[in-house]
Amino acid sequence: MLGFLALAKFHWGRLTKNLDNSFYIQYSRIFQEKVTTLLGNATAVYCFSGQGMELFKVARQKGLICICDQISAPINYHSIKIREEAITWEGWQKSKDKLRDKAAWYAREAEEWCLADAILSPSTYVTDALLSEGVPSQKIATIPNAVPEDMYSGRVHYYVGTRPLRILFVGSVNLNKGVPYLLEALKILGPNKIQAKFVGPVEIFREKLNPFLEIAEFIGNTPRTQVAPYYDWADIFVLPSLSEGSATVVYEAQACGLPSVVTPNTGTWIQDGVDGFLVPIRDSSALVEAFVKFIENPQLVEDMSRNALKNAMNYSYEAYRQRLEYIIISLHNQLLNKPSFNE
Repeated sequence: MLGFLALAKFHWGRLTKNLDNSFYIQYSRIFQEKVTTLLGNATAVYCFSGQGMELFKVARQKGLICICDQISAPINYHSIKIREEAITWEGWQKSKDKLRDKAAWYAREAEEWCLADAILSPSTYVTDALLSEGVPSQKIATIPNAVPEDMYSGRVHYYVGTRPLRILFVGSVNLNKGVPYLLEALKILGPNKIQAKFVGPVEIFREKLNPFLEIAEFIGNTPRTQVAPYYDWADIFVLPSLSEGSATVVYEAQACGLPSVVTPNTGTWIQDGVDGFLVPIRDSSALVEAFVKFIENPQLVEDMSRNALKNAMNYSYEAYRQRLEYIIISLHNQLLNKPSFNE
C-alpha cells in the first residue's frame, strides 16, 4: 500500500504584505519540522517548491520518495523579467517584491531539486526554465494544472462584428502580467473596435491608467466566485504575462468557452490557431494583430470557443489526479525495482 503525505501550499500574500522572504523561510522551516512527526507509514512526500527542503532531508533519510511541485518558474528566472520591466516602465508600479533575499530562496529551490526524485512542472515554460537551471530532464514530469469541472459552466461564445470586440483580462493588473503592452494594443485599436474589462487588484498607479479609461474598465479586486459573469460577458480572453507557472485564469477562461490570446510564458496549453493565439511577450503589435483577426473574421470566436470547450475537458481535476497518480506509482515501482504498473 502506497502511503502518501502532502505538504500544503502556503498562501504567502494572505499572510502579510509587508514581510520579506526571511519570514516565509522561517515559517516554512518550523512548519516542516512539525510535519516530519506525521510521516508514520508514508512512503512518499509531496511538497511545493521552496517549501519542502527540511522535510525532504528527513524523508530521504527514511528512504521515502520525494516529489517537488515547481508551481512557478524558478526565482532566478522569474526575477530577471521583473527587474527588466521595472526599468522599462519606471514609475508605473510600486515595488512589491517580498523576495528581497533571492539567494536564500534560490538555495532552497536548488537543494529541493537535488533531493527530489521527481519535479512536477505545470508547463513547458517552467520545464524550459528548470532545464536552464541545470535540472536533469529525467527528473522533470510536465503535468498541466486543472480547474474544478463544476465551477464554470461553459458555453459557445458568438460575435457578429456589429459591436466592439469584448476583451477580458483577469489577474493582478501589474507589470508582470504585461498590462502596459496590452493597454498600448487597446489604444491602437480604439473604442470603436474593442471594449476591455480588467478584473483583479490594480497595482499600477492610477494616473498611468487614466489615458486608457475610454477603452478599458478596471473592475478591481473580485472574489473568484464572482468572476464567472465577466467570462460570460467577454468574446475573448487575454493574458500577455511575462512569467507564470501555469496561469489558472486561462484554464478558467477555456472552461467558460473563451478563445484566448496569451503568451507562451503564461505556461498554459492553448493551441495556437485552434482555441486561441499565442503571441510573443512584450509585443503590442502582436496583440493588435491577434485582436484584428477576430474583428475581421467574427466566425473565429465561435469556432475557437467550441475548440476551447473541447480542450478544457483535458484539464479537469480528474485528469490531473490520473496524471499525478501515474507519476507517483511509477516512481514507487521504480524505486522498489519493480516493473512499472503499465508494463
